[in-house]
Amino acid sequence: MAKFAYGAGDGAITDDGCAVELYRRLEAGDEIDLIRSLAPAGGSILDLGAGAGRLADPLSAAGFVVTAVDQSADMLAEIRGGASCVRSTIEALDLGARFDVVLLSSYLLNTPASESRAGLLRACARHLKPSGAAAIQVRGPGILQDLSDFEREVDGVRDWVDAYHRDGPLVTITMRTEWEGRRWVQTFIQRYLDEADLRPELAAQGLRFERWLDAAPEWIVAGIAENI
Repeated sequence: MAKFAYGAGDGAITDDGCAVELYRRLEAGDEIDLIRSLAPAGGSILDLGAGAGRLADPLSAAGFVVTAVDQSADMLAEIRGGASCVRSTIEALDLGARFDVVLLSSYLLNTPASESRAGLLRACARHLKPSGAAAIQVRGPGILQDLSDFEREVDGVRDWVDAYHRDGPLVTITMRTEWEGRRWVQTFIQRYLDEADLRPELAAQGLRFERWLDAAPEWIVAGIAENI
């Protein structure tokens, strides 16, 4: 299968090119409140592609029972908030349990490979309670704009787009990052998915599109289809 993300730089780098040191610095934003609105107090949350715990740690601190899944042992080693950690690919995961909320963040569903998207959605459906909610983060239409001039610096971390190419809904971006003398580069290819794309792909894996969770919009809420 083709590889749609890769990278290099200082320190540990995951198979898809993510720098563990950078992910350790990432903090959750407003999405924590959005996710909390979906789960009962003390409920169970499955965080698929949890990375270094950007969502898992604050959700654990908020009293939820969190299971964090990632294929990178280096990423999982950074999760320190009390979540149960499972090393696995998302597609192969079968915990034999169902959760109040299943998270699929970091735009993982925007992979160009339809078979990979199907596998990710099957994993969501396989682990979701009939009354539960899957919260899935997808790229907004801004990804279709020419981002060649994008650059930012926050807390000493400088990011900029080194290359941008669009072919219809497919976008290839190379990002460079510098922080305290360390450097990283990551290239990723993603497919923009609008609601018309998402609805049938969800339905094919036993899920139903319910609503957008945020104003951006980037987060969708999906539930188990009634006929399964």
